[in-house]
Amino acid sequence: MARQGRRLRRRDIKEDELAEFVLKAWNYTRGHSKQIAGIVIFACIAAIVVGFAIHGRRQAQLEAQFWLSQGSDALAQGRFEAALQAYNNVIDKYRGTLGHSDAIFFAGNTHFMMGNYDSALVFFQRYLNLKKRRSEFTISAEEGIAQCLEEIGRYREAADAYLKVQREHPDSDLAPDALMGAGRCYELAGDLEQAEKMYQDLIDLYPDTYEAKIMKVPLLELQARLESS
Repeated sequence: MARQGRRLRRRDIKEDELAEFVLKAWNYTRGHSKQIAGIVIFACIAAIVVGFAIHGRRQAQLEAQFWLSQGSDALAQGRFEAALQAYNNVIDKYRGTLGHSDAIFFAGNTHFMMGNYDSALVFFQRYLNLKKRRSEFTISAEEGIAQCLEEIGRYREAADAYLKVQREHPDSDLAPDALMGAGRCYELAGDLEQAEKMYQDLIDLYPDTYEAKIMKVPLLELQARLESS
């Protein structure tokens, strides 16, 4: 409080308020020491748990990456079963990590290389249903679905899947191949007019690509078939 006969200034009020707050806080602490100690302990435990969680996630990701590298080494050596075992280990044990989604994608690729197209299709679809995944793998998984459908003879669905890849990712390096795949599968499905359109779009949209150059003669042959039918 300000002394009698002295003008009360704003600073005096602030100082008195601060002193009063400190006094109240001290008195509260004395009367509630156990509760406050509990709060402090709880806060410390929470901080430790968060620290362990962060460390645990990092450790899990490192372990997942180790098994992914083991799978990649096995795949490069043509040991498909060993590669799948490594990838499945990551899928089963390291959920929530980026390595988990990577393993699902690589497992899909491995099944495709083994000719297990139904299994590869399941893994690629599973990968696309994940929220945590790499954008660069997403397009490959989408085209992987189209390739699986083509391999098992579901040509109309495969053509539509290829076309979806090109329409959703027109600037991707995979877009020309997707258009060519769409044309090929429409042709296999007996839809020659749609196949012609895919090949023509490929040449018009991506004229300088390898795919466009090799499709010029097949397009002419297809057009001749349409004219004669």
